[in-house]
Amino acid sequence: MAEDCRGEWVTAYVDASCIARKGAWSAWLRGSAQRHQLSGLCPRAVKTSTEAEFFAVYAAVFRATRLWGAELEGILVKSDCRGALAWSVRGARLEGKKRRVARRIHGRLWRLVDEAGIELDTAWVRGHQQPDAGVGAWLNHRVDRGARRTLLRGTRA
Repeated sequence: MAEDCRGEWVTAYVDASCIARKGAWSAWLRGSAQRHQLSGLCPRAVKTSTEAEFFAVYAAVFRATRLWGAELEGILVKSDCRGALAWSVRGARLEGKKRRVARRIHGRLWRLVDEAGIELDTAWVRGHQQPDAGVGAWLNHRVDRGARRTLLRGTRA
């Protein structure tokens, strides 16, 4: 009987920043033996802060599938944006003209999850706390700062 080599769960803290209809994201990924902080600019179609936060969820899942490959069993995404987390649920209702970008990200997210054969869980974290309020607050502050820095520089970090 072949042994299944999967089993790695990754935790991702994500955040985004959006100014003048331009967005950037940042993610901190942690597995059992690896840690990565990543950031980048959102696609031009992303115009709102919730869309930018949702793109951060997608970007974290995308990067985790590339970094951990076949070892990845699942990813727990933590965000301070309840809207982005609600959109991250399989089958989320994203109706109407204003949700076109969210529908596109949602489709890509779940195609990626299905193709990789992984699980996706989400959890809300309180945002804008003092970094010394705990590990979660510190990590959320770190990705918030990373997204803002990337947006202000206008480049990938």
